[in-house]
Amino acid sequence: MEQFKFRDACAYDAHHIGAHMRASDAKECFLMSGKGPEEALLCSIQQSRYAISVIEYGKPILAFGVKDAAALGDYGVIWMLSTKRVKEIPRTFVRGSIDVVSTFLRFYSCLENYVYSENHVSRRWLRWLGFKETGAHVISGETFYHFCRER
Repeated sequence: MEQFKFRDACAYDAHHIGAHMRASDAKECFLMSGKGPEEALLCSIQQSRYAISVIEYGKPILAFGVKDAAALGDYGVIWMLSTKRVKEIPRTFVRGSIDVVSTFLRFYSCLENYVYSENHVSRRWLRWLGFKETGAHVISGETFYHFCRER
């Protein structure tokens, strides 16, 4: 069995990752949507044009994807939610996600999102992928940073 593989995300992944989600991801979900980890991840998967899970030895350890930013034309909202295992596989995940994000950019002129200031893993991932941090904003009383990458 392969150690890591990428595949389409599904409801099982939302359940498993949601039950083991990193604290900063869970807090970001609540601050942005008022939803718990599993519900927020399931909504993200269902609303996305593309939603991908990273599987390690048969278990989902993170999911990421992109959904249309309805009010912004051909902009996409990129997202990632993960378990603590993501900290132990950064190079493997980043290498694989570079190609996936390049595919996303074929369909959108810009990918963007707001990331909770304490979510260091997600902020680092976006920087590795070439996203620029364009400013701080207060959402639900907490600081979030806007990230954007243009085609």
